[in-house]
Amino acid sequence: MAHLEEITVGCQLNGIAARETVTVIAVQWYGNAALEVTFKNSRGQLGSQILYRGDETTVDVLGDSLPWSFGADADKMRLVSEAYRIHLAHLFDPYLAVHTSAIQPLPHQITAVYQEMLPRLPLRYILADDPGAGKTIMTGLFIKELIVRGDLKRCLIVTPGNLAEQWQDELFRKFHLRFEVLTNDRIESAVSGNIFTEMNFCIARLDKLSRSEALQEKLRITDWDLIVCDEAHKMSATVWGGEIKYTKRFNLGRLLSEITRNFLLLTATPHNGKNEDFQLFLSLVDPDRFEGAARSSNQSIDVSDVMRRLVKEELLKFDGTPLFPERRAYTVNYDLSPAEGQLYSEVTSYVQEEFNRAENLNNDRKATVGFALTILQRRLASSPEAIYQSLHRRRERLEHILAEEKLGKPDTGTQFTIADDFDEDDFSADELEQTEENVTDRASAASTIREMEAEISTLKRLEQMANAVRVSGVDRKWDELSKLLQDDSKMFAADGQREKLIIFTEHRDTLRYLTDKIRTLFGHDDAVVTIHGGMVRDERRKVEELFKQDPEVRILIATDAAGEGINLQRAHLMINYDLPWNPNRLEQRFGRIHRIGQTEVCHLWNLVSVQTREGMVFQRLFQKLEEERGALGGKVFDILGKMTFDNKPLRELLIEAVRYGNDPAVRARLQQVVDNSLDQQKLRELLDERALTDDTMDVQKVSAIREEMERMEAHKLQPHFIEAFFLEAFRSVGGKIRPRETGRYEITFVPAAVRSRDMQIGFGEPVLQRYERVCFEKERCNVQGMIPAELLCPGHPLLEAVIDLVRERNAEVLKQGTIFVDDSDDGTDPRLLFYIEDAIQDGVLLPGGTKRIISQHVHFVELKEDGTASSAGYAPYLDYRAPTEAERTAALPYIQAQDWLKHDVENRARGYAIAQLMAVVGEGKKGRIYITPDEEQRLAAQVCKPDDYPTGTLSSHFTGGSCVPYGLDEFHKLFTNRQLTALTTFSSLVAEAQAKAEADAVAAGVVNDHISLSADGSGARAYGEAVGVYLAFALDKGANLWSSICGWMNDRGAFRETFARQAIPMTWDFAEANPFSNSGGNFLMFVERSTDVLLYLPASNRPGLVSQFDAQSDCGLRNIMVSSDPPYYDNIGYADLSDFFYVWMRRSLKDTYPKLFRTMLVPKAEELVATPYRFEGSTEKARDFFEDGMLHTCQQIYQYAREDIPVTIYYAYKQSDTDEDSKTASTGWETMLSAIIRAGFAITGTWPVKTESTGRSIAQGTNALASSIVLVCRKRPADAAQTTRRGFIAELKRELRPALQKLQRSNIAPVDLAQSAIGPGMGVYSHYGRVLEADGSAMTVRSALQIINQELDVYFNEQDGELDANSRFCVDLYTQNAFNNLKFGDADTLARAKNTSVAALAAKGVLSAEKGIVRLLTREELPEKVDPREESIWLLCQQLTRAMETGGVEACAQIVAPMLGSNAERAKDLAYRLYTLAERKGWTQEGYAYNALVVAWREIQSRAAELQQATPEQTSFF
Repeated sequence: MAHLEEITVGCQLNGIAARETVTVIAVQWYGNAALEVTFKNSRGQLGSQILYRGDETTVDVLGDSLPWSFGADADKMRLVSEAYRIHLAHLFDPYLAVHTSAIQPLPHQITAVYQEMLPRLPLRYILADDPGAGKTIMTGLFIKELIVRGDLKRCLIVTPGNLAEQWQDELFRKFHLRFEVLTNDRIESAVSGNIFTEMNFCIARLDKLSRSEALQEKLRITDWDLIVCDEAHKMSATVWGGEIKYTKRFNLGRLLSEITRNFLLLTATPHNGKNEDFQLFLSLVDPDRFEGAARSSNQSIDVSDVMRRLVKEELLKFDGTPLFPERRAYTVNYDLSPAEGQLYSEVTSYVQEEFNRAENLNNDRKATVGFALTILQRRLASSPEAIYQSLHRRRERLEHILAEEKLGKPDTGTQFTIADDFDEDDFSADELEQTEENVTDRASAASTIREMEAEISTLKRLEQMANAVRVSGVDRKWDELSKLLQDDSKMFAADGQREKLIIFTEHRDTLRYLTDKIRTLFGHDDAVVTIHGGMVRDERRKVEELFKQDPEVRILIATDAAGEGINLQRAHLMINYDLPWNPNRLEQRFGRIHRIGQTEVCHLWNLVSVQTREGMVFQRLFQKLEEERGALGGKVFDILGKMTFDNKPLRELLIEAVRYGNDPAVRARLQQVVDNSLDQQKLRELLDERALTDDTMDVQKVSAIREEMERMEAHKLQPHFIEAFFLEAFRSVGGKIRPRETGRYEITFVPAAVRSRDMQIGFGEPVLQRYERVCFEKERCNVQGMIPAELLCPGHPLLEAVIDLVRERNAEVLKQGTIFVDDSDDGTDPRLLFYIEDAIQDGVLLPGGTKRIISQHVHFVELKEDGTASSAGYAPYLDYRAPTEAERTAALPYIQAQDWLKHDVENRARGYAIAQLMAVVGEGKKGRIYITPDEEQRLAAQVCKPDDYPTGTLSSHFTGGSCVPYGLDEFHKLFTNRQLTALTTFSSLVAEAQAKAEADAVAAGVVNDHISLSADGSGARAYGEAVGVYLAFALDKGANLWSSICGWMNDRGAFRETFARQAIPMTWDFAEANPFSNSGGNFLMFVERSTDVLLYLPASNRPGLVSQFDAQSDCGLRNIMVSSDPPYYDNIGYADLSDFFYVWMRRSLKDTYPKLFRTMLVPKAEELVATPYRFEGSTEKARDFFEDGMLHTCQQIYQYAREDIPVTIYYAYKQSDTDEDSKTASTGWETMLSAIIRAGFAITGTWPVKTESTGRSIAQGTNALASSIVLVCRKRPADAAQTTRRGFIAELKRELRPALQKLQRSNIAPVDLAQSAIGPGMGVYSHYGRVLEADGSAMTVRSALQIINQELDVYFNEQDGELDANSRFCVDLYTQNAFNNLKFGDADTLARAKNTSVAALAAKGVLSAEKGIVRLLTREELPEKVDPREESIWLLCQQLTRAMETGGVEACAQIVAPMLGSNAERAKDLAYRLYTLAERKGWTQEGYAYNALVVAWREIQSRAAELQQATPEQTSFF
């Protein structure tokens, strides 16, 4: 029993929480009969309870009694301790997933998971190792590690459709992870209506999600612990002509990134050669860092912290030998027979003619016909059988279509089309095969019945020729293959046995043809098996296993369906009977045999006929590759998919060869293109670009990994511990298990309490009622001739369920304590064993109300009576035994008499763990390193939080991001204890410094009138307080660089301050500045910055007066000059942001300015900003508050202002920020202008004043305003006249043009022009009392702004009329299409309307026109040399813009200096126009380029004038 008065802070209680001793941390009386007690239990969890007088009988205050009874059963303690330890198995075995999965990982897989990904939780990462490196295995290890750590309950894997089942199989067979593939049936049968809330382990097909907005909406309201995206490069966007082209897949990637805690992207090709596109791709993992305008191509991007990339040649085994063997490729040339040559020539002529006819078709139909003709040409090169069957089917299909057309019934099958932007890489091999079948036999360029009849006639003739070749039996390509199979020594092993071989073809007709031929050659049908796209998944897997395991099967003939998702490293020989026109397919094919597990040198033969047009290109390609292989090794095969030929893919080069290859000049040019593209320097650049990071895997690193794994092997939770625990624990909960084969057991009964446990702990996979076989060592899972066994290891649902049940049923045992006997200790001194768990939590609340744990450790600490503490190892209780009854009876009274056990032993154990058992974390070359702390570091870690730190809650409504959702919700949490100690210490010293400064002033003769600074004092006291003010400013600067929000800028080698932008965002890794150093962030630097202000004060003796007033209340001022910088509507809540500095300044200066700092935080209710959160989330209420407040403020300014001096209002809110539809000002501008005009002012002008720093975070890579806009306002006469809408527009037209011309001549930046144009426009509007609409109502400011913007567009359009015809065409083409492709017919129509021609523009080098496609050349493609007499203003403008981008003012001046006339000025004016277009269309980088040119124009002119003067004129000799 205890009286309520005995319950005080720090005492320990029993009876307040069930069977557990708690520590009181706060008490609060309510009258004298009720006491609220806040307490903490042994797990550190807080609770509170109100106790009344009637509760005194049930509560005990522990005085000198023991906090534990030590009466629990020792065997139960050991059992529940093991359950606790196995539950945290990952803490004892860092490679737990490796030891519990059916894999033998390789060094690069270990480093990816355990050194790159797990230390970076929460993870945002790209794993970009080469194909075949085992990214599925790495992902499985990562998933399993997260599961056993309790960090993963829901996982989504997004993959291309053809790989979904492979992912499902691999994860189950190797990691025992059961994922379900998302299907239409599962979507429709979802009980809740949202399948994503019902599937915790889900595999979804990429395009099923990207093409369905309904599924994306369901995804949007879910959250996941991990989302993995395979082949993630398919989710890329692209930048073209300064415009970002977002794809459905990219938008899906953005969505996935937003709804998951961990986001992992897998790809072997993250970079497509364009840095802008690569940065967009990177924005999926880190939008804050990479999103926004893409960087220019000459800027490098450091991705080492978000991506790992290793190439095949750098991967090693644990013994230090290369993981992948050498690769060798051979070209097998063959000559066509006369009949084959004639057939090739005739079919190619047909294809060529049809290509020419297709040029007149619309884009999609042209693409479809072109695709069909390409396939026909490839089948021609494949085999006589393939071309015959193709011609036969095509002729029959077209005859059917013709018959239907004659009957007036169009064939519906002809509706199948290929899009103009068709990309083979977006399709699986199965889909591609099916597409070829659908299109090739039916797509025709014929537009009339007569044309189709002529085509059918041609096809009949070609079909007869093909059949003649086919039945003749002459096939030179087959002859070469036959020789290879029979005569090449590499086809046979040392014992004479034929080696396994894979033959790839592109077409099923050829596949069947080769199968018959080879079976006949070998005389054994079972020697050959086939895989093609028409086979179902199980059939394909069966053939794969036959090829790998059946000794009778020697040859696999396959289409590219075997190039995806199938591992065929059982073979090391491959023949490309047909060559794909997509190099990625070549790389994928070779990757089927050249992958992990391959031990032999891989050989590849490519069959090529140089007598064919496409064969000529292939021959040259392989010849150059072989030449460069000597210098670059097997790496040349890794970049096949990235090669381009004159900026074109290989497919286009081959089509050009087919269409024009009979021209010797074209053939020579094509060979030159191949040679240039495979120049060794370019290949090396490709390899370097492909590397992207400096990740390597050398022998020393592999050796270190091996040693680390061997060391961890000794520390891991050995299977025999799990086996011993499970057998005892499972039987204790009612389970039945009996031994079978050595190390294997049969479970005949699993109790219902265990089976239902998986639903309670949310593990996903169900616990079964019986198991035929289980084991505890993975070597015993699959034993030949025995039943496969389930591996019971941490993470298995049965083991986890038993652990959870044992811990729940024996929770009281841990609370009571027990007695163990250590037979290895001959002494008699008792030791007290503690289990201490430490964890780091973030701010995310779990369903149970607890915060999410992101890092966790457990320590075993033993204390002795003399106060010494020591680590007890990993599981010391296993080395101890239970006491006998006699020992127990003797020990209990002895323990009760131990006084040292009653006093603060728990805190002593915690203190030891904090000081001794935690590591110092440093940054190593490739990630974190952990170092044992020395004495100084231990003392530094023990810094306690100061008692007098500032308090206050952070706002969670910053527009630029917030750390509040992550638990940093109070100001003191933004700082480490060490930082808080420094700040509070400096803050406390401000008062001392003030006193010292005051005394120094008195000593120097300053009168001490004891009047404070806030009372306008000027004596010694005020001087001392003024010194304190400057020190407080320095301290606030320190707070900005001494918080845990500060980052490190690698590119500058400097700290990133807390307020890098107007927000307090979350940072996961922070940089800590040393206030006492000589480097950045030291305190003296901030003092100097604050006092430097004094050095630049105006040299005037006239005093200044600063007063604070409420802007909306009349403060009595009259006849004064007013200048104001009002709030920017809803952009930035300065009061919320100011709290960060206010709390520290208040601590330093509250005695100096008591009225100013009377509140704990900055007052916010009256701040004039339109922030909806202050109005219960209502945007309308926020807008009304801002409008009313701004109107009252402007009315007060009207009363204060003089008649003869204008009012100036500074505003930096971009006009075009929001309302895209109406092309008018944003709400911020509209509200501001409306308040000014309604208050009685007329706006007489606007002018930009450069006030904004280009280095500020918000301006990086954007077209943010370069200036603030000054609104010049005068009082409008009370009797101002009215006008009509028509009158307003007429006057606007008269006034706006000269005003805009003046602005342009004054060189205002284009980014500021739209805002500056408001002045003359609103000047017309606001000098009228009212402008009346047609219905008699007053025109609103919004309508006036719309009209002003429309007139601005008219002005720029009229400027186009002053351009030459070619430039007018270019501006219109740019407006419609930027630098993208346009059909020739559309471009030709536009050119004629502008009185020019496409041919003339192409001749001038302004645009490209070939193959029916026209596009403007980008600045990088335009001629470098500038003609001073150039009449094309477009060309001159683009060349000047490029010069500005690459060489700055000097390069532009070199162009302008020799020019005559006004062309340079016209080019500058055109830059204004192009900026406006780019800004409207969202082409950020384009607008940025034109803006930079205009801003620098005065400097360019000045420098050009200098160059003109420096150039001597040649005088006459006569």
